[in-house]
Amino acid sequence: MTDSNGTQGNDHESYAQFCLKLAASTRDRDARVTLREMAAQWLKLCEGNGHSNGGSNRRDDSQGTKLGR
Repeated sequence: MTDSNGTQGNDHESYAQFCLKLAASTRDRDARVTLREMAAQWLKLCEGNGHSNGGSNRRDDSQGTKLGR
């Protein structure tokens, strides 16, 4: 459930950012792929709740992979 300040959406965005940081720091290719997929799903949840801060422009800086819409 989202509170009046949109905290849940902010949490989803934070989780996505954390997944991308982990992906950038691991050498395991399969883990990177999985973490990027997880980040994309967190951003979809964020967008679905109307709490995205421009998720369509987010990039995984380690690989230049565009995430979001």
